[in-house]
Amino acid sequence: MVNFKLIDDKLSLDGQILEPSQQRSLSELKSVLKDPDSSGPDPVYQVYRDINDPSKPEGLRADITVLWPGTIGTELTKTHGHYHIGEGVEPYQLLSGSGILLIQKPDFNYEGLEAVRLVKLVPNQPIEVPTGWGHTLVNIGSEPLVTLNYQDPEIQPLYSAFEKKRGAAYYVLADPAGMKLEANPSYGHVPKLQTF
Repeated sequence: MVNFKLIDDKLSLDGQILEPSQQRSLSELKSVLKDPDSSGPDPVYQVYRDINDPSKPEGLRADITVLWPGTIGTELTKTHGHYHIGEGVEPYQLLSGSGILLIQKPDFNYEGLEAVRLVKLVPNQPIEVPTGWGHTLVNIGSEPLVTLNYQDPEIQPLYSAFEKKRGAAYYVLADPAGMKLEANPSYGHVPKLQTF
């Protein structure tokens, strides 16, 4: 397990404060939001790529994502979402906070979907995003969501398919009971959601 802390909105790993490799602003997420004119946390999340993790599998890169809590309009904060171009699964694990991983299997041209799964992140329980599937993280708690993932550096992200459909298959909305799901109408028919 990596030894991390959050200090003044920055990630400290083994006592050293790191600069994010990528920082997603609210304006950069407008194309995947239910309401692109919504306000919310800014930046929404940071990604720290190729971190030092002695336990990472051979040949894979270790990344940490910090997704801040709150809402963007009626949606709970989320990552942009993307598909994977290339062979190989991407294991995710929860380091702290509360979150879900929404994963979806596209059809051959990324216009429709064959399957959609919602997986609640649980400490010490890795979740694998299968080859070719897309995914987005959602923070369903009141604290920062911090996840660790391992990825083959040869796998490339495809963001444009999520942008074309204005996000993932479901929007995850804030609700007094915690959260509720709303099908994204841009997909037309959405397969029945599988929950894990």
